[in-house]
Amino acid sequence: MNATIIIPAYNPDEKLRQIVDQVWDLGNQIILVDDGSDSSCMELFHELSEKAIVIHHKQNQGKGAAIKTVLMYIKENIWDSGAIGVMDADGQHLPEDMEKLVMHVKEKEDALVLGVRRIGKEMPFRSGNPLRI
Repeated sequence: MNATIIIPAYNPDEKLRQIVDQVWDLGNQIILVDDGSDSSCMELFHELSEKAIVIHHKQNQGKGAAIKTVLMYIKENIWDSGAIGVMDADGQHLPEDMEKLVMHVKEKEDALVLGVRRIGKEMPFRSGNPLRI
């Protein structure tokens, strides 16, 4: 399914390149938001613009504002996106898990589908258990 994946990023590292490559390989459109990152990140955003639309905030406005910026961009410029997903730029969310959500949306027209993690003893502090739909 063709989906648009939103990735807000503030001072990302090389993990963002891996995420973009994987999401791209799954056939999804990618929109990155440079949320006021340092100038040291500009080369990375420039390189990723070959596979993603990159929108720049002049200063950090936060993840919520970055998502709103992209949703407005989609509304004004992309009319046929079958699904919209949001991923973090730090590798916390796996592209293959996002793909599961996108495929689930295909079955549920006009639905809001949320991926949630179950919190348990084996969950690393910063991450979560694999996605369960």
